[in-house]
Amino acid sequence: MKKISNNIAKLSLSSAIELLAEGEICAFPTDTVYGLGARADNGQAIKKLFEAKKRPVSRAIILLCADLDMAKKLVEFSSTAKILANYWPGALTLVLPLKKAANIARGELAVSSHLGVRVPASNIARQLISGVGQAVATTSANISGNPSTISAEQVIEQFDGTMPVLDDGQCIFGEPSTILKVDGKRVELLRAGPVLVDDIEQNLGFSILK
Repeated sequence: MKKISNNIAKLSLSSAIELLAEGEICAFPTDTVYGLGARADNGQAIKKLFEAKKRPVSRAIILLCADLDMAKKLVEFSSTAKILANYWPGALTLVLPLKKAANIARGELAVSSHLGVRVPASNIARQLISGVGQAVATTSANISGNPSTISAEQVIEQFDGTMPVLDDGQCIFGEPSTILKVDGKRVELLRAGPVLVDDIEQNLGFSILK
């Protein structure tokens, strides 16, 4: 990308929607950290995301959804997963069995049998996803190996002003989401985060694998 000034790098919501809808990428705020986003059904857009982040293409990334109904079109929810979905919108990612009919670029997302999905507790993030009309493939808006970003200014700095970014101030949590893998009633912690394990176990009524 050609280097652009900080002012030009900042997008309006409508401009960010247009970019993603047309198969480009941009950074945007969530409740956890800023993310880089691409349409989940556009393989070329997802490739741009990996290239910008300098992330190995073999590493799977999650999809952000506007609501539970959007997520249900992509993955299977067991009764246990439905309980955990009560944390949405929120900082909990659920890795669930992928539906055969899910309209996503499977190869570029490096997914096989399972997919990570989340509904973020950020109004502007959900508005962005709703505007695109598709789940958004998302990874943290930083160069691989560098710290996560929690403001538009940090995104601009890390990407040297070359990454368009939707600015909505500083993220609420400032750390990546908790990740759980759910198969039926089996729940495994893949990454600790803002949603605490003790609280999850209390709501489930049983211990999760750590």
